[in-house]
Amino acid sequence: MFVPAGLENVDRVRLGVAQQLLQEGDARNAREILEDVIANQPQSYPWEWEQDGTLLIRAWDLEEFMVESASREATHRGPVAWVPNVYGQAHYFLAFAHVQLREVEQAERVLLRALRDHGEHPRLHIEMAVVHAHRGEHGEAAERYCRALRMTEHSTDALRALALRGLGIQLAAMGHPREAQRALEMSLALEPDSRLAHAELAQLRQAQRVRAPTVECEAEEPDADVDPAALPLVEEWPGPVAAPSVRPGAVWHTGEGPRAEATSRPWWRRLLERLQHPFDDMAETA
Repeated sequence: MFVPAGLENVDRVRLGVAQQLLQEGDARNAREILEDVIANQPQSYPWEWEQDGTLLIRAWDLEEFMVESASREATHRGPVAWVPNVYGQAHYFLAFAHVQLREVEQAERVLLRALRDHGEHPRLHIEMAVVHAHRGEHGEAAERYCRALRMTEHSTDALRALALRGLGIQLAAMGHPREAQRALEMSLALEPDSRLAHAELAQLRQAQRVRAPTVECEAEEPDADVDPAALPLVEEWPGPVAAPSVRPGAVWHTGEGPRAEATSRPWWRRLLERLQHPFDDMAETA
């Protein structure tokens, strides 16, 4: 059965409170709230459905909704409305809280449950990459970031930029500074104002300059171009969901009248093809 609208609206408010607590560094109280919220998740929680001629799309934020609604233009000639994905987000932020509390095993269990109940979402794979990174499993973390990058459904430029930044950190930790620099530069191409990406790219370049090996040193230590500790694992705060100011869902028309603007860019398809096998360049230079 569907979750009662009133209960979901209450849980949406509680989700906002938990997000605020996480921003303030209070992961313990946020965890308690989020555990109560996900306990209310119904058995049926669809991604989309039609109601009175309106296609309702359950999306994590407004940017994702715009991407999803634009992709429905060919099949749905009518109004499209955004419904926030309360329980999918609650799982993600609960995993986020567990990671902040260094409860990595609990975070993994929450994410596996979220992937089962809410489908493949880039944000969930990105957070699973963080779990692997905290264990020092850099190869597994890199693969999760690449998995998020290969996804087109539910993905946005902000999520791609975040995944590229994480991939860059893992490549640096694995001893591949050139590929790491490339990933961070592509992240900045998508999100030029990211302070973390700028800082991490600057640290990577500085580490390469300081530790530039001589021919003799390179023969002894081929992967010693960068110190993995130069790029500390800092999880980027995803920010609160931008909620409409006057109604529970934002509405775009995909029939006559204003259309949702597609946020995909033609060059991104070529970038995705390059990322299908991100370690090919390493094999050539090994």
